[in-house]
Amino acid sequence: HGYVLWQAGKRQKAEIAFRKACAKDCHLLKHTDSYAHLLFSKRDKDELENLAIRLLRTSQVHPQPWIALGYLNLLDTKNTKALYFAQKALSLDERSVEGILLKARVLRSFKKFQDGLIHYKEALRLFPGDFEANKGLILCLLDGEMIQP
Repeated sequence: HGYVLWQAGKRQKAEIAFRKACAKDCHLLKHTDSYAHLLFSKRDKDELENLAIRLLRTSQVHPQPWIALGYLNLLDTKNTKALYFAQKALSLDERSVEGILLKARVLRSFKKFQDGLIHYKEALRLFPGDFEANKGLILCLLDGEMIQP
């Protein structure tokens, strides 16, 4: 439910739904990577750190904890570590849209716009309606001055 709200752009309602779902099931993994993305976009470091710790205790063989750690490090501008965690998540699930989005965002922060574009396009190929992938693609094009505003 939180994931659907997140994709619909209803961030406040999505956060409440994610929080309730996590409170109800402390071993929940599904869509917690999207919750981590939401917390990153809100710059809610404390909640993101709690989520990352909880996810690491739940599983280290799924991409979600690594994505949460990646967003936490990106929030702290530890971009090299964030890239490592994005790559770790993708090594566990190469079709993880959130893992791809995290990696694309980090590449954009390194001003590697062409590489970022490749990843945003891959995220859109896997999930064509993803708002964050579309937004990232446009920002990457603007940052790389490939289109004029």
